[in-house]
Amino acid sequence: RIDPDSMCALMYTSGTTGRPKGAIRSHAGSSLIALATALEMGFTRDDKALLVMPLCHANSLYFGTTFIHLGATIVIADINPETAAEVIGEIEAAGGTAEFRSVDVTDVPAVNAFADGVVAAHGHVDVLINSAGAAHRSPIEDFAESAYDRILALNLKGTYFMSQAIGKKMLAR
Repeated sequence: RIDPDSMCALMYTSGTTGRPKGAIRSHAGSSLIALATALEMGFTRDDKALLVMPLCHANSLYFGTTFIHLGATIVIADINPETAAEVIGEIEAAGGTAEFRSVDVTDVPAVNAFADGVVAAHGHVDVLINSAGAAHRSPIEDFAESAYDRILALNLKGTYFMSQAIGKKMLAR
């Protein structure tokens, strides 16, 4: 469970535009930014579909919970049904609506089929929170090519092609 007052992000500038400065943002603060984003986008209770990927990521969780209070349906795209089930339980306990759809974001045809399925079920997508990603910590001399390929596929290919697939649906609207 994430404590709203726990540190979410450390933002720091190197000082290239002035004195170096830093700020610690809490999860509660990130929720306020999510709310401001929703308001700036003009999100209302008439908007029905919100795609969050994966919702178990802390940033997605706080953006997602902000949108459920505005009436959004959250579609969780992930490969881990156990984690998704826990998050769906939290969303429903907070009065929201959510569903899980399994997708491997490194598989472009699967991502396109996922986008088609979400739009077929919900009519449209209003927001994509595209936060799938991973890291592999290892000394560089021990870093395996297979780990490198997996990270690039997830962090770059997965992000790019999910944005493309959902972006096409959003533009078509």
